[in-house]
Amino acid sequence: VQPPPRTQATAVGGATTTMRGDRSRPGTAATAATATVATAAATARFSLPAGVGGGTARGKITPTPSLRDAAAMSESGAGGSVGGGAPYSPSSAEVEHEADRLSMRAELLRREQDKIERAKAAKEAARAAKDGTVEPAPPGVGGPSGSRRQSARTTAASSPVNAPPVVVSRYVYDFGHVVKGTTRNKRFRMQNVGAYPGQFVFDKALLAAHGFYVTPDSLPKLPGGPEYESIDVTLTLNTTLDVVTNGLIDVTIPLTVKGGPRALVTLKANVTTPDLTASSDLLEFGDVQVGHMKVVHVQLHNDKEVPCEWSVKKPPKKKERGAIDLPDPFTFVPSSGVLQPGERKNVKVQFIPTSAPPKGFLQKVPIKVNHNSKLTVITCRGNGHSLAVRCDPPVMDLGAVLPEENADGKEDGSGDKSAPSVQDRVMWLVNDSSVDVEVYCVDFDKQFMVDEDVLRNAEGLSGAGGGGNADGAKLLLQPRTPGAGLWPHLMEADDRRREAE
Repeated sequence: VQPPPRTQATAVGGATTTMRGDRSRPGTAATAATATVATAAATARFSLPAGVGGGTARGKITPTPSLRDAAAMSESGAGGSVGGGAPYSPSSAEVEHEADRLSMRAELLRREQDKIERAKAAKEAARAAKDGTVEPAPPGVGGPSGSRRQSARTTAASSPVNAPPVVVSRYVYDFGHVVKGTTRNKRFRMQNVGAYPGQFVFDKALLAAHGFYVTPDSLPKLPGGPEYESIDVTLTLNTTLDVVTNGLIDVTIPLTVKGGPRALVTLKANVTTPDLTASSDLLEFGDVQVGHMKVVHVQLHNDKEVPCEWSVKKPPKKKERGAIDLPDPFTFVPSSGVLQPGERKNVKVQFIPTSAPPKGFLQKVPIKVNHNSKLTVITCRGNGHSLAVRCDPPVMDLGAVLPEENADGKEDGSGDKSAPSVQDRVMWLVNDSSVDVEVYCVDFDKQFMVDEDVLRNAEGLSGAGGGGNADGAKLLLQPRTPGAGLWPHLMEADDRRREAE
């Protein structure tokens, strides 16, 4: 195995870190890591004796194997040599470590090359000023200098005294879509894969400015090889803070490694508030007979990127002294649920009038969405009408009737007795309703008693469980024509019940 030429441009000490997560590097570093993973990975973590695999003039490289790899080598009897045996397969941590090393090596070489070019440009500018010829200054050196003092100032200003620190690697953590008012955690593991102990420090002020905080609050110093200690770290996004607003979060946090190069961690999130839209904000039910029910459908749509948990809230009632608490005329079925992103749900709205007020019914029904202070209001409007049958005249006067009156009108008892004479009166039943009405007398109509017994024992009677007599029990059936009798399926079910009894 040939070691890579000039593995480091300058001596750089300290620790490097490997973070499990989505990582991205510049294209040159990624290409170098891919090209040298088969040869350079072993060189970065294991020793090669001089003369083996091409050798080296500097002698023996200091070994830094991991515990797992060292144990595997001891069992196989390889003892760290690369001659013979199965080919070595680097671990993912070793590959990441070597990729970081190559990336840092390329950056250091680039900086050294820039330093050489700046020094060369400064010398040429000084020589030109000494000879009395003024040449345009190269980019990054400064403006034209007409004297040696000006050239010296330009050279001093162009030297990279405060060069930015080397970035060994970059990582990206995407929190995805986060509901405003909740918290989201991302957990990862930090491992020191270097040869020396190292301590990692986050910029807590920058984290707090965007609603993030790290746990544990203070990261301990992690030993390097051969232990290669690691620690589990949790990043939390708290969207309840005032600094977090709806929208995209894209912030890069420096991860400083004391005594070594730093890494950059990019945190991304999309903070949004759940909401829903209704297909209509006004539902018209028209005129509905008292005791009947009319159903109108409304569609709820979640057009956000997060789930939407919704529920119908009962509007407040105006209670008056002595008033009867009547049930709500409008009912939503279902009255709550969860809509996934992009999902639609059809909700039934039932209107069951229990009275016929002159002004009708008007109710604004609010729909509450969790983690959203705004309400979606649906207005329901309908009228109830009852059957109106009146007697004309409302009062019937039959006059006075004398009992035991004789046929000739005498009361002496000598004549034959007969029934009392009664005068005929006519009463009109007037239907003031808009529908036909069936009229019968409950005290004398035998069919009414039979129908009541059939309905009382009907199956599926809501609230009674069938055959019961619970208060408020309802049986929803299609309206029937007056005079048509009961529904055939109820009569057949009652016949089977009687036969079973």
